[in-house]
Amino acid sequence: MADSFFYLGPWRWLIDGDDWGPRWAAPEGAGSLIDLRTIPQMSRAGGAPEGVGIFVTDRPLNSDYTLLGKAYGDNLTSAHKSAWQALVGKRPERSRINDVLWDALTAQADPRGEVGPKPLMPCRNGVIEMHLAGTRIAKAWSAAIAEWPKILELLQIDYARHYAQCLLTHSDHYLRSLTATLEKYPGVHDRQIQGDLPDEKPLPHNTSFADNFNRGNENLEDSANWAMMVFQSGSLAVFNNKVRPDSRAANANFGQHQTSLSTDDHYAEIDVTTLVAPLSSRSYAGAAIRLFEDGSGLDAYTWQATIDSATTIKGRLEKFVNSVATTLADNVQSWTTGDTYQGSANGTTIKGHINAVEKESVTDSSISGVLQTGMLGRIRRGSVGDVEIDNFEAADLAAFVPYPHPRYGMTGGMQPMNGGV
Repeated sequence: MADSFFYLGPWRWLIDGDDWGPRWAAPEGAGSLIDLRTIPQMSRAGGAPEGVGIFVTDRPLNSDYTLLGKAYGDNLTSAHKSAWQALVGKRPERSRINDVLWDALTAQADPRGEVGPKPLMPCRNGVIEMHLAGTRIAKAWSAAIAEWPKILELLQIDYARHYAQCLLTHSDHYLRSLTATLEKYPGVHDRQIQGDLPDEKPLPHNTSFADNFNRGNENLEDSANWAMMVFQSGSLAVFNNKVRPDSRAANANFGQHQTSLSTDDHYAEIDVTTLVAPLSSRSYAGAAIRLFEDGSGLDAYTWQATIDSATTIKGRLEKFVNSVATTLADNVQSWTTGDTYQGSANGTTIKGHINAVEKESVTDSSISGVLQTGMLGRIRRGSVGDVEIDNFEAADLAAFVPYPHPRYGMTGGMQPMNGGV
């Protein structure tokens, strides 16, 4: 069995080169990772790296990185703990790598992401999990566990943001999302989530939508329920019942479906029907989850089918935080015409599937509480029509079961389409 090396150290800033654009990336040889940066650190484009990650590599790295051990359960020395404190900001109280990392993402986490990483959040089944180097550590949620105060604080932050957004559009969707939250956390009172905001009755919710693009040719933003993101000023168009980037520009073209789901535990998927190798760099098509844009920039997780000038196909799992990209996984995959690429977010577990087969799974806590989805595509030094997408679909992940609300009786939702979890 090949050696594994567990390192603590900086992310690399990569400029275009043979790829599609500047972004943060893991060091060479990293096959698994967890981001420990704050939101401001990962929102900074270029310059000297700020903040660190845990990187599991297949090779030794240079002195910029601190080797913590060669196994998940290895113990940190006093010197390791001092290095961790210098780089992450808090001295570990426990010694095993997996315990120290869990604490950093739970007890020592910051729900606002300002002075530490945001906390791990439970999956739809109520289990908090952390994935690294092929190992899953899991803990069942309850209001009695030590992790609950940070989880509750983040739920309150996300609810307040959604409430404020809905007020601007005169929408009651925040009350529908509240129902989905209460279903996920049975026994939690709605007032705990609402905090100091008005005491209002949760409402039933919807959980899925789809678009097969079977209509006349038009810009995607002219279609009902679609909008183009300002990020990089790209555009998508419906042509011959498919969607394609409508220019040869190097820009990423993000289209957002304007219908909100009921929870940030959701998936989005597309069929990639055309993917032609570009003259240089990479072209791609992908699904976007937790997709949102405001004055600070664009946030999203994306799962992309990419192709380079040598016809190498890769599946790329990526996040955008305030419009700054970080690659979470980028490995050789297969593609044939019509393959379904599905991205899903379940708590802080982010996955990429191809034709319902899991290909990537990463733990990341950066983006939470975002209920919109969409898709993206780009042609890099090629021709219009080299990248085409069909059959967009998005849904909340888990089947919702009506639950007995302590004040309002039975409240519940609909059965969604099956997600890839």
